[in-house]
Amino acid sequence: MTHDVTTIFTEVENRAKHLVQSWGKFRVDMERYLPESYQPEIQNLSAGLEAALQTLLHDLSHPTLTLATTGTTSSGKSSLVNLLCGAEIMPVAVSEMSAGIVTIEYSPESLLVIPQTPDATWDWGEWRGLSDSEFQTRLHDVMLKFIDTRELQPDLSSPQFYIRYPFRLASELQLPPGAKIRLMDLPGLASVGDEANRKIIQQQSGKALCLVTYNSAETDQQKVNQLLDEVVAEVKKLGGSPSRMLFVLNRIDVFRDDKTWPESEARFTTRTVDSIKQALKRYLPEYQREIDDIQVTKLSTLAALRSLQIQSEDRSVSNQACQTADRKFNSLIGEDILDDLPRKPEKWTDHDRDRVSQKLWQESHGEEFEEALKRHIADNFPQLVLEELMAQFKEDGGNAVIEWSQQTLQALLQSSKEKYEQEVEQLKHIRHALEQFLGEGAKEIRRPFEELEEKLKERLGDNQTPGGESDVIDLLENLPEKLGSIPRYSGLVEPLIPLRGWNRELRRNVNTVLESVASSLEDQSINLEEPVFTLVNYEHKKALEKDLETLNTVGYSGSLARKGGSKKVTSDADKQNLRDINKSLNQLSVSLSHVLEDVIQATYTVESGRMYSALSCLFTHYLNEMETGCHNLAPDYGINFPKHSLAQIDVSRESPPVHLKSGFPITTTEEQEAYKVKKEGRIWWTLWLWKKVDYKTQYRNRSVDNAEIPSAEVMLNDWTKQVGLAQMEIVERTGSWLLEQVNSLNANVAEVNHDILERYKSRLDEAHKNVQENQQQDETNLQLLQKQVATLSHQLSCFRLSEIIGAKDD
Repeated sequence: MTHDVTTIFTEVENRAKHLVQSWGKFRVDMERYLPESYQPEIQNLSAGLEAALQTLLHDLSHPTLTLATTGTTSSGKSSLVNLLCGAEIMPVAVSEMSAGIVTIEYSPESLLVIPQTPDATWDWGEWRGLSDSEFQTRLHDVMLKFIDTRELQPDLSSPQFYIRYPFRLASELQLPPGAKIRLMDLPGLASVGDEANRKIIQQQSGKALCLVTYNSAETDQQKVNQLLDEVVAEVKKLGGSPSRMLFVLNRIDVFRDDKTWPESEARFTTRTVDSIKQALKRYLPEYQREIDDIQVTKLSTLAALRSLQIQSEDRSVSNQACQTADRKFNSLIGEDILDDLPRKPEKWTDHDRDRVSQKLWQESHGEEFEEALKRHIADNFPQLVLEELMAQFKEDGGNAVIEWSQQTLQALLQSSKEKYEQEVEQLKHIRHALEQFLGEGAKEIRRPFEELEEKLKERLGDNQTPGGESDVIDLLENLPEKLGSIPRYSGLVEPLIPLRGWNRELRRNVNTVLESVASSLEDQSINLEEPVFTLVNYEHKKALEKDLETLNTVGYSGSLARKGGSKKVTSDADKQNLRDINKSLNQLSVSLSHVLEDVIQATYTVESGRMYSALSCLFTHYLNEMETGCHNLAPDYGINFPKHSLAQIDVSRESPPVHLKSGFPITTTEEQEAYKVKKEGRIWWTLWLWKKVDYKTQYRNRSVDNAEIPSAEVMLNDWTKQVGLAQMEIVERTGSWLLEQVNSLNANVAEVNHDILERYKSRLDEAHKNVQENQQQDETNLQLLQKQVATLSHQLSCFRLSEIIGAKDD
């Protein structure tokens, strides 16, 4: 069900304020019935809760909605940004134009900032008050300059663009007052290998709602399959659940050329949506249910944009839009309207323009897209922003208030001499019971990892056991099922699939690179166009292409690359050619090593994000289970585990280097070479009048270079083995890392539990001391306060986004 974003934000604010107000009323009663010595603590708790509330209110009143656009090749994502802005400020071209990330923030005043980057050969600085065409021209010139220069300087850093602009979308969305809106046009896959781009995408896209455009005009089946691979790559690049992504079938008006276009369009839409879902499920199996519910909408961005521009108050913009509409979109406008229009678009009346604009907006699916976008924002924006803010409010102030209140009142009720000794003894039993319960929970979650730990010790310990690689991999592969076999985690098998999926994806990408290189050598045609190469640093990819071209030039291609062979050469030219092939193969190993390092690191980074989500899901579930169990054993001790901080996982890991070898030994031997020596003489029986020429065979030693040149297939198998060593090191590191995270979580839970109990013991001792000083409290008043604390605790436990949305649904 779609919810009003502003209503949800307001409800979160109201509930937080109500909780603080409830504490304020409770505080008055506490100050009335408790000794004066408790006043400083109560004041500190109030200050902490108020500070947490103010932080929450500030963040609620200044949320940022980020819409990130990305897409497949030639899918019109820059046109989509223009549509969202309601103006043509992004350059649009037939070829790939994206270079760097364009960030656009809403502002009444226009501004363009292009920061200086290393070795920039384009204009950089700040420009204010630019017209739409000036924005487009400056962006176009800088992007084109970068694309052209990078051919000569492969290591050139991509430009970054920051724009402030009064874009149309801001007025169309119903967001909380004070909300900021940001558009991010992410570069195409060809620019993802740029390190600057990659870092920004990792930092920003996790909190963004994403619009993924798909090129509906592509009909070639091989290219369609490549588009589906690109969709998967884009979704994985953005990270997180596909549910926060709105998929846009752009350029859908291409079907209007068919006589039976409604059927063609409907058939394409059904088939493409199904193909996208199947591709996503194959590579993101942990999101099966979310993928079933992804939102897909049709759109013709250019026609929709022209619809808006026709209504522009700037007559020149309106006239130009009318001309484009008349020239390109007659099939959308329809004969009934076209027959009524003057032949020259600039002579169209306001009434004509209204009719054309409205028809274009409808037939381009502009209205359908805009409604889908609003639903998408309403359904996903609160979850992206509010869950973390609400958890932080609890950890910064709410949990401390509940813990102190519950423990203090329990301590006061058990503070009399006769009850104190019983409570101290009871505390020992409860401490033991909690430690036993948490210990069993720790062993339970750790059990699936223990066999992995043993295998890693065998491989990595002082007495290293050779082999066993497959055992370690098998144990990692089976982790989701082993965890799922534990009753309390039985429903988590699907979300935990990334714990094994990362290794398969790593192998798949590495094999794709190696096979592409081998086929390039065998076919004498360089083909590094698979989506995996978008993960590669541009300079490294260019170096690999150059080395492949060199090998073709020196003769390692075609039949020699396919079959390999023995070579024995004697001439200086042939010896030099053999050395050139060997040197070129060795150089190929160097450049291929760099490419594989890029692919492994980029793949591992993406897959680490999936592992992070899987472990976070497991750890949060574990903490909820442990917290519930602790509440049952010690309901009056205020035991709450800060899940937001405890479930945090260290993901800072580098992949190991790759060092490939692919040359061949050249041995030099000496062989006897026969040669003829000419000898002339006169024949005696002709009385020495005639001459005779004889050739005498003689022998000499000659240097011979010998080599066994490997085929591309042999090298491919050898490379696979060599890369396997680096992959195995990653497997071992990942296994050790998983164990570290589980052990760290268990240690932190035990520490939090210990600290809570120690605080209760300290409060119990303080209460008992007050009793000895004749400050015993009325139990009736304390019991009434306990009831108020229970109500306050219930309010805090219900301070969850799911509760608020559920209440709205009811």
